[in-house]
Amino acid sequence: MIFPISVAASLLPITVYILFLRWLDRYEREPFGHILMTFFLGATVSIGFSFAANTVVGIIGHSIMTEAGSTYFLAGLVAPVVEETNKGIMIVLFAWFSREFDNITDGLLYGAVVGLGFAFSENVLYFIRVYHESGQFAWIRNMYVRSFFTAGVHAAATGVFGGCLAYARHSKWSERTVAAAMGWGLAVMIHSFWNSVLTASDLSNDPVLAVLPFFCLPVLFFVLFLLFQVSLLRESRMIGEELTVEAMGGTLPMEHVAILKSYLRRDKSGWFQNELLRERYVEQATHLAFIRNEYRQLPEKKRGSCERKLNAVREEVKRLLASEKGGLAGAILAVLSFVLFFVGVVVFGFWIWGRLLVDFPAYALAKTYLSNHSKILELIGPVEKWDQSPSGEFLYNNEEGGEGKLEMDLAGQKGKGSVKIDFFSDFGQTWKIDHAVLAVPGQKEPIELEGPDQWLDKAYGYMDQRKYVEAQSVCELIQKSTPDDDRADSCLAELALAQGDPQKAVEIRKLLADKYPGYDSYETRLAYAYYAAGDGEKSIEHYRKAWDLSADPETASSIAYVYLDSGKTDEAWEWLTRAREKELHSAMLAYRFGWYYYNKKDAKAAEEYFNLSRDEDPSYAMPFFGLAYLSLDAGKDDDAIYYFEEGIQRSPNNSLTYRHDLVDLLVKNKYFDEAIFHLIRTTLYHPQSVGPFVLLAKLYERQGRAESARIIYDQALKLEPTEAEKWNQEYNYLLQQ
Repeated sequence: MIFPISVAASLLPITVYILFLRWLDRYEREPFGHILMTFFLGATVSIGFSFAANTVVGIIGHSIMTEAGSTYFLAGLVAPVVEETNKGIMIVLFAWFSREFDNITDGLLYGAVVGLGFAFSENVLYFIRVYHESGQFAWIRNMYVRSFFTAGVHAAATGVFGGCLAYARHSKWSERTVAAAMGWGLAVMIHSFWNSVLTASDLSNDPVLAVLPFFCLPVLFFVLFLLFQVSLLRESRMIGEELTVEAMGGTLPMEHVAILKSYLRRDKSGWFQNELLRERYVEQATHLAFIRNEYRQLPEKKRGSCERKLNAVREEVKRLLASEKGGLAGAILAVLSFVLFFVGVVVFGFWIWGRLLVDFPAYALAKTYLSNHSKILELIGPVEKWDQSPSGEFLYNNEEGGEGKLEMDLAGQKGKGSVKIDFFSDFGQTWKIDHAVLAVPGQKEPIELEGPDQWLDKAYGYMDQRKYVEAQSVCELIQKSTPDDDRADSCLAELALAQGDPQKAVEIRKLLADKYPGYDSYETRLAYAYYAAGDGEKSIEHYRKAWDLSADPETASSIAYVYLDSGKTDEAWEWLTRAREKELHSAMLAYRFGWYYYNKKDAKAAEEYFNLSRDEDPSYAMPFFGLAYLSLDAGKDDDAIYYFEEGIQRSPNNSLTYRHDLVDLLVKNKYFDEAIFHLIRTTLYHPQSVGPFVLLAKLYERQGRAESARIIYDQALKLEPTEAEKWNQEYNYLLQQ
């Protein structure tokens, strides 16, 4: 849909400009087919040559100048020279081959139409490029500015050149070069002024410079309008002179001459007997005057065909008419309509600019976020008045994400304030809040407002402390304050994993992966959730999808680990090798190589990689567990206990299996007090796991603490009676060893 919308946005305003320009050609209106052909030449040939030349010069400019310097040089000088030259060539060719190009009004008209044709194609190319580089917001803004204003600049600049060229065509040889060069120079100057000021405002972020061209453009249009009127005045004088001669020869009544030379009187009714033929008569009589003028300027030897045409028009002078109605009322109405159109464009532009910002998703997100923020409610109260004219700038690419800024005032029951919010977009689809500050009258320093990142860290902190109710409330706050932000879903998924419900995490992650297809990070998170849920095949499937989207060595390492966990060592080695070929050097990869060698029964190589992993990142828990199992296999129980405890200390939330193995080892070696200590911590970190409760009850019973044992065992029965009985029998066997 982007292409047809861009074409329509470029064509519709240009169509209005062309219709108005054609209306200005009041006396001898040009054939519409010629106007379309001129428009086509500007939209194809001129734009093609200009694009090629600008590209070549641009490459050279970027290689020898700074980014800002080359941008200003290309926009302010190269583009105007190249583009006005190419558009001018089209006018020269048309003037050379067409007999219709016979006065200054025609030059102004055809020049402006060539410029509008060029603007049409250039605008479409810009619209599509801006959409893909900067997103929908910038795309709509660019359509407004270029369609209504830049197109007008092209029309005005090339129209001036066309008018000067038409003057040169009917001037002496000594004046032709000067007139043509002056027209080209004026066109380049007009174009250069517009480009230079806009480029300078972009580079300097100067708001005054940014607005200046839009105030100058109406002046430029008015000058072009005056040029048309001056040309029309010359045509009126010429019509009067030529038709006076014809009237003296009896071709038409003398009283018609004064009427026909005035475009305000000629379209009034009542002066021509046959009202149905009046318009045809006016057109043919005007054509007669132009042919007479051309006939007089031709050399004697070239007058033959023109004389035959002149005689034919004399015979048909009462049967032809002008193509449009008008009179004074029509003229006033047409000029007034165009003025209203131009004023409407400006007013509409400011209105749509404000509405774009107000209706823009980032604005709606800001309102939701601020409405639910505790600091806003504390200092300002419930917001009663929102800023309807916020300022902001949003740039994003649909693939690479983007950033934006929004500044807005707000007022509530307790007071007023202003907020500045920074946004970002990971995937060019949803705006997310990055950072926000609140300024309140009476406070010197702005107040930092917590956002999703801070809330997410707080939720993870609660999870580490096993405060799941508090973590749940923070996750819901993120979800309520910033809808559609995947950080809320990530919070809930991590909470599900922390609470021992990996299946719920799978459901949440799957919704995100479906919502953002083509993004490897969602696939890897879903793959991990499947792994936590014990579905190795699904985990591999989604890790492979992530790898196909982005050949990340961490993904290869994760695939290898799932294969290792499934006992598929050959497949694991393939993916471990891929990760290493991608120059991944991490504690996790070293650990997984160690685990590979552990599964291959190569204790020496396994120990080497586990130690390498521990040296890479001493806070990483997994190499300690690897060393624990190596020590256990070697019969070094005390070393195994040490490594288990070190690993659990580094990862208290994700160590249920290792806690089981540690407690079993402690019980086996009769370290009952240490076993009770670790069991108590296990029940705190994993309150849904039945086994630790059962074993803790058995150890309390062994120590003679029957009441404590009963309470703990009843808790296990409440969790899962069948599971509790199974663990009861297993631990009876363990304690009898």
